[in-house]
This record gives sequence, C-alpha cells and structure tokens, in this order.
Amino acid sequence: VSLSFSTGSGTNVVAAGVQPGIQLSWPSTSGSLYDVQRTDNPGANQWSNLVSSITGNGSTNTVSDAIGDNPYSFYRVVQH
Repeated sequence: VSLSFSTGSGTNVVAAGVQPGIQLSWPSTSGSLYDVQRTDNPGANQWSNLVSSITGNGSTNTVSDAIGDNPYSFYRVVQH
C-alpha cells in the first residue's frame, strides 16, 4: 500500500503497512470512562484491557485491534 499526497513542490509517496485487524465502535456518553477488554475464552471470565479509561465523546468511540496469533478473540466495553 502506498499513500501519495501533493505539496507545493511535487508529489510525495509514503509506504504504509496494513495489518489485518478489527475496529470496535460503541455509542458513548460524554465524559464517561470506558475500558475495552479482550479474552480468548469468555467462559473463563478472565479479561484483559486492550485500552483503558477512554473518555466518551458523546457520539461514537472507536478503537482498533490487530489480529494476532489467535484470530478468535472476544471483546467487551465496560463503562466505569
């Protein structure tokens, strides 16, 4: 993948790597805090934070996660 953009002095080309992944989005309340958590086994009830303390924007919050060695992950968003 390459990205190109024009400037006053010509066109620049920038190489960009693309990794497979997922994007998680949820409606949020402005000022509320959210943790996005991930697990490989929801039955074990052992979740780890992918991202913690994201501030709600009053619209839609979004985070991304690259697919690693285990393509079967489960996610949840916890408001605190």
